Amino acid sequence: MKVKNPIRGPIREVKPEIRVMGLWAVVARRGYTDFIGIVYRGGLWMDGVLRRRIKNGDGEALRKLAKAIRASPHFGQLRVIVTQDSSVMRMAMFEVERLHESTGLPIIVLSEDAKLFRAYGLDDSTASRILRRTQGIDGIPEALRVAKLFSEALSTRSKG
Repeated sequence: MKVKNPIRGPIREVKPEIRVMGLWAVVARRGYTDFIGIVYRGGLWMDGVLRRRIKNGDGEALRKLAKAIRASPHFGQLRVIVTQDSSVMRMAMFEVERLHESTGLPIIVLSEDAKLFRAYGLDDSTASRILRRTQGIDGIPEALRVAKLFSEALSTRSKG
């Protein structure tokens, strides 16, 4: 299902409090994967948390993830999703282009070292401005950094 962006039109101005979701996947126990979405206002503060557990190999995984994102109370204010290659590459079921179409939100995928990116649904110049506006001291968007921290905490908890 193709969904229109909840906020009409392209991103012209990248405001300091642009709502960004950092999305990270972590393999949980018993054949499941947890998707953690952290909503941030720019790089300033956290607004919300999304967690969706999906069974590995589920042919409906992408649809379920997109539905969870659209059902988030923050969806109406979200402007972009940011994720990283290392998280995306773990999940063959995670198809970035289809997620972009299913949510109507642009997606930025950072390389492992966060120096390169690929943008879906927006131009590279706008993606660069968003990344600069939302990055923390380590050079990656705060929403993504915190999503990774939450994922690591869940992963550690599920092992012990």
